[in-house]
Amino acid sequence: MTGKVRVATIVATLLIIQTIAYGLWAQEAPKREMRGIWVSSVANIDWPSRPALSSEQLKAETIGILDNLVRLGFNCVFLQVRPSADALYNSPTEPWSAYLTGSQGAAPANDFDPLQFWTEEAHKRGIELHAWINPFRATTGKNQQLAQNHITSTHPEWIIYYDDKGYIDPGNPEARKYIYNIINHIAQNYDIDGIHIDDYFYPYPSPKKTFADTASFRIYNTQKLTIEQWRRQNINTFVKEAHQTVKDAKPWLLFGVSPFGVWRNDKDDKLGSKTNAGVTAYDALNADILAWMHNGWIDYVIPQIYWESTHPTANFNTLAEWWSKQEGCQIYIGHALYKIDNGAPAWKDKDEMPQQLIKARSISNIDGSVMFSYKQFSRELLGLHAFLTDTFYRTKALTPQIKSSNESIKIGEIKKKKHILQWTSSDDENTRFYVIYRYNKKKDCGSTSESHIWRITSENSIRKENGERGKQFYRVAPLDKYRKEHNASKKVKF
Repeated sequence: MTGKVRVATIVATLLIIQTIAYGLWAQEAPKREMRGIWVSSVANIDWPSRPALSSEQLKAETIGILDNLVRLGFNCVFLQVRPSADALYNSPTEPWSAYLTGSQGAAPANDFDPLQFWTEEAHKRGIELHAWINPFRATTGKNQQLAQNHITSTHPEWIIYYDDKGYIDPGNPEARKYIYNIINHIAQNYDIDGIHIDDYFYPYPSPKKTFADTASFRIYNTQKLTIEQWRRQNINTFVKEAHQTVKDAKPWLLFGVSPFGVWRNDKDDKLGSKTNAGVTAYDALNADILAWMHNGWIDYVIPQIYWESTHPTANFNTLAEWWSKQEGCQIYIGHALYKIDNGAPAWKDKDEMPQQLIKARSISNIDGSVMFSYKQFSRELLGLHAFLTDTFYRTKALTPQIKSSNESIKIGEIKKKKHILQWTSSDDENTRFYVIYRYNKKKDCGSTSESHIWRITSENSIRKENGERGKQFYRVAPLDKYRKEHNASKKVKF
């Protein structure tokens, strides 16, 4: 055997081993798993692709994204609807976003409401929709053109400028109340599945610059705390009250946070991770995520672990293991799609992201992954598309059930009409999705495993697409707004 042949044989063998290993992970995919994606509107990162698109163009882009997410295997979208005290929904208090219409305050044509449209279309495809807001960021730069009803004009006393950006003062109780009202409006008026906030609390530190909240500190620091303690208390209060606002609006709605990936280093706190990060959520951003988890103030946490598995000071594997040991809420892992084939040499390895996803799935107490952000799927991503569609997300998954439910929902009449399967439900109002199971053999019809999930939808009927020929057996099971799956219907041959 020549050297070239030997090398080729070794490479082929390794590829076969890898394929088998990845195949095993596909077979072991759980029936319930968070498979989320962030869709960012700030600076038109993901959607809309540019400002001032027509309503029809906005709808077409939305449908294109959602159809692609179904193909890739995702089951949840975190859609940014309030990037900087503006709105990609019909807000009674804040201006329409310039990222949507091109001019802050200008409404989209034909009464188009992006959040409503996104929610309806996501649900048709069995995808959850969480409305992602940035609570405290008011402006993104010096030259931003602002509407007259923007908070910088209506409440300038709440705004602190830092590093050329404007922030709503987290230390002002009235300012926090203003944000609770925004959360309540979204929760009450849209049929979403959750409210989501990201890692921007107090701003990321900038060298030789000071966040000028000393006036609020003097007025509202009634307990004589240090300024660091007081800031953390402000954020704790905000998270607690925001969570309560969500639950008061609709008890089945989820409230979750995606914080910076390092809470604290163990050199500073024995409870911290074995990392040496220069920035930590607790010390730099005044975000005590562990307190939120332990006190039940959030339903899920998505730490942004945006480092490679070989990173010397903030290792992905180390952090994933550390977060998995924290208790109090559901834990998903945030992954950096944007780093694939960019930056550090490790990100040029096609196995880096697949191995991160496999690692997250393998750890007890971690129930899925969320990726930043959708736009990256316009790139090749070193084969990640195929890894998801052919292997890792090959079978469909329901999102994790977090809360219990006392509902009892039953599927009534189920019938076929030409290429359409139709059914009725005892409680359409409290049903979020219908899970359609398909079986090739009659003997398998008792199973409701993930391998038999054919489609997930919010609608009461579904059509066989062109090319889907042959007769199979089908059953339909309702999934309520608390994510509880109820008994599946009788089988029908179709």
